[in-house]
Amino acid sequence: MLKIRNGNVLINGKFRKTNIYAEKGIIREITPRDLASSETIDAFGKVVIPGIIDPHVHFELQQGEFKTSGDFETACKMALSRGVTTVIDYIPAGESDFRKEPAFINYSFHKVVGKGFNTKDIIRFIKAGISSFKAFTTYGKSGLMLDDGNMLDLMAAVKKHNAVIEVHCENDSVIEHNMNALSPGAGSPDSARPPIAEIEAVSRMCLFALNTGARTHIVHVSCPESIGVIKEYVKRGAAVTCETCPQYVFLDDSLLHGPEWPLYASCPPLRSAERSRKMRELLLKGSIDMISTDHCSFEKELKLKHTDVRNMPYGIPSAGYSALLFLELFGMKRAGTMSFLMSRNPAAVFGIEKRGLIKKGYWADLVILSPCSKEKLDIPPYDTSGYCPFGAFSSSYAVETVIVNGFKAFERGTVFTKNGSFLPRTV
Repeated sequence: MLKIRNGNVLINGKFRKTNIYAEKGIIREITPRDLASSETIDAFGKVVIPGIIDPHVHFELQQGEFKTSGDFETACKMALSRGVTTVIDYIPAGESDFRKEPAFINYSFHKVVGKGFNTKDIIRFIKAGISSFKAFTTYGKSGLMLDDGNMLDLMAAVKKHNAVIEVHCENDSVIEHNMNALSPGAGSPDSARPPIAEIEAVSRMCLFALNTGARTHIVHVSCPESIGVIKEYVKRGAAVTCETCPQYVFLDDSLLHGPEWPLYASCPPLRSAERSRKMRELLLKGSIDMISTDHCSFEKELKLKHTDVRNMPYGIPSAGYSALLFLELFGMKRAGTMSFLMSRNPAAVFGIEKRGLIKKGYWADLVILSPCSKEKLDIPPYDTSGYCPFGAFSSSYAVETVIVNGFKAFERGTVFTKNGSFLPRTV
């Protein structure tokens, strides 16, 4: 039995000094009593929180002619080193096979739905443990975008099977109009993909969700106006949840006009400093359901080489920074709220059973953080991008030990064996 001794343990949103006992991957006891154990981790003076669940990553993505750096395994090790114990990646449109091998962390997949997807296939994926499906209101030229009729059909099928539909919300017509007006090498991501492109598409998808009753999740929301729209539809009875990402909370569009602006190109793009500030406020107020990263790591040299917004690698490496950034933002007094947003809520929305909380009978996915002098964030271990997009920010904590499925997976810079596995999810 594994014992984590004398830690400041986050239980039901509040810290309590106690011991955690785990056996065969499961938390068996949470008590200050001293019980017999075969292995002990001393957590005195340290903080113990649930493992981070990142419900939106792209660890091995082919984006047109561009491929993300590294591979699935190196990305898992990188995320693990910064407290992530579970991720949900994506099965590309047109593909049905997915990995089920052991990994350094737990993982699952959303199924990307493109043009021509047969809604009858939903039940097949659900039986295989894939209970969420991602659709797009943009990328028409690539065949990913669903028109409104097909989107409504997909939502109806998702509702029938009690699954979840994720939607990337940007108005394709607005984006294409702006892209066509640009000269080669001119413009920037924020000029081509303005806030109204997101806000309009979010409004339309919320209306569809209200009409169909489908459980709908809006990914990577970047605009506070979009959050306002979502909350209004939720009040009217729509089953809509949403997420935001660290880049829309901590960064702003001034970075898109600097000398290394391609490093910060993402979809949707970074927004104004004022919108970023309002997103922080909404997050702290509890108006956003969860935090993801939309992690998408391309090598620095590749990003800097391509400056035409019509054809460049879009994405920011963020999974290795998210936990430390938000722990600093929320602080220890509100760490419970942060943990709900980064662990409990993703587990609840996406059907990840018995994870996301430190609770007897739950899987022992745990992060032990040690306080340290406040230092600037740096590139995490096993990073393959070669740059740190959040280097202007600092953290007062360091990830010391990470437990995955009841076993020590990471400690002080060292990754151990593959304790993670594919997690089939329920509806």
